[in-house]
Amino acid sequence: MSESPQDGQAAIASGCAAASDGRYSIQVNPIPTDYEYRRSYLETRFASGPTADLVTVDHTMLGDFVEAGYLASLSAGDRAELRDTMLAGPLAANSVDGPLVAFPLFSDVQLLWYRRSVARKAGVVPGRTTTWARIIAAAESAKTTVQVDGGREAGYLTWLNALIEGAGGSLLQPDSAAGRAAAGVIRRLATSKAADPQLDGATSQQVSERFFKGDGSFMVSSPGAVWRLPPTATWKPGDLGWAAYPRTMPDRPAQPPITGFGLAISRASENQPLALEAARCITSRQRQVELMLSQGTLVSGRADVYDDKQVRQAFPMADLLRESLRSGAPTPVAAADDEVNKAVENTFWPPQRVDPQTTPRAAQRAVDAALQ
Repeated sequence: MSESPQDGQAAIASGCAAASDGRYSIQVNPIPTDYEYRRSYLETRFASGPTADLVTVDHTMLGDFVEAGYLASLSAGDRAELRDTMLAGPLAANSVDGPLVAFPLFSDVQLLWYRRSVARKAGVVPGRTTTWARIIAAAESAKTTVQVDGGREAGYLTWLNALIEGAGGSLLQPDSAAGRAAAGVIRRLATSKAADPQLDGATSQQVSERFFKGDGSFMVSSPGAVWRLPPTATWKPGDLGWAAYPRTMPDRPAQPPITGFGLAISRASENQPLALEAARCITSRQRQVELMLSQGTLVSGRADVYDDKQVRQAFPMADLLRESLRSGAPTPVAAADDEVNKAVENTFWPPQRVDPQTTPRAAQRAVDAALQ
């Protein structure tokens, strides 16, 4: 089994091996943390034959690996069991053109994080129907900023995708009402006083650092970048609040961005029955609870994990996480293609130059050319 950058899997793998009464053992091999290096490494391992049985795969790589014939198909029984236990977002992230191709191992979903004191001062109580426009206006009123990963990397694409999906569209169809609505939100923030001066160069780490330093009072990010981090001296106890991802449009529910890793079975594996047994154990309720509690940052795709008392104590926003994973949208697998990424980024970036009237049309031409 190849391990993702996240910790906690080794202990779970060991527990499943022990529970198998000697039928199998699991050797965990770390894989590169850099995305492109990780992709190259996994491709080499898959192409080398039966060198791995279980492989942890980014959801954006699954399409390429399915096309290359590297992954074993899941049985109808396993797919049915996963559909019964897993939430819709993680299921979608681990599906390619419809069929489920990997066991959802763990996910990441973005929420809105904010300073309760600043939100009260601005007269806003963020909730399920709060829009981006309302959050931006609140930040302007409070003379603070909305922290967003606006740098020219995967984080910006994730934000754009969530905005378009939240308006009922698709990243691969930017020249649409949804694409124009998304462009309007980006332009509204980028040209407002609520925008960070370094919006177009911010990384996920910098966004989180600025939020906790007090440079911003609203931020969209995943629990792993926020929860259980030590508060700085500028924060009052209990001032950290959380709410559902903001809506792109007032009349449409938001679709918070979901990323994650799946546990795939190598087609070249000589131990497929045992690999499947191990995958079922690793994604079972007990092991997924252990996964969330072991680090405090990893998010399970199983619905019933959020009923566990220990999980609810460790994650006070457990119900919101479950709801967000149920309603969220993963970045489309096709968007992992470098040419499509570049097509979108070259037209929708930098955020300060986005124009709802011209940017979506230019992006559509670029995306269509990339997909030919």
